[in-house]
Amino acid sequence: MKRSILSLLATGCVFLAMCKSTPSSKCGPCPLYAQVAPIINIRIVDRTTGGDLFLSPNSPYKYSDLKITTSLPGQDVYATVDSTQKNNRSVRIIVNASQTLTLKLGNLSANNIAVVTKQDSPKCCPVFKISKIMLDDSVICNSCSYDELVTIKK
Repeated sequence: MKRSILSLLATGCVFLAMCKSTPSSKCGPCPLYAQVAPIINIRIVDRTTGGDLFLSPNSPYKYSDLKITTSLPGQDVYATVDSTQKNNRSVRIIVNASQTLTLKLGNLSANNIAVVTKQDSPKCCPVFKISKIMLDDSVICNSCSYDELVTIKK
């Protein structure tokens, strides 16, 4: 009986020693993994009908009528059309820094999309994310997803 109590006590001490964590001021190297850049999906629709204004076959505008510029000097905007859903097509823009995007479709008035990005670091290894999106003066999201949808009504 004495022997089993001692072995139980010794086993408990070993487990406690294994669970002991030492505080560290350095995190060490972050693991190498592919990070998905945040994306904004943009749809421009008719205010009254909700119909797509440039990505559908019957749209009054073409994709070539859309001009997108950024507030970042010397930077280009990389936009692609997401056509995986026939009725919900959108323009996908990769966002790699805080910026204001200006979108102008044909002769319609321009819209500004302000994007605020940040490095979110839960412990050590930072994760790039969008923290806020504003369409003109309206807040779209304050805690945004990696694949946020912005719908512009014209």
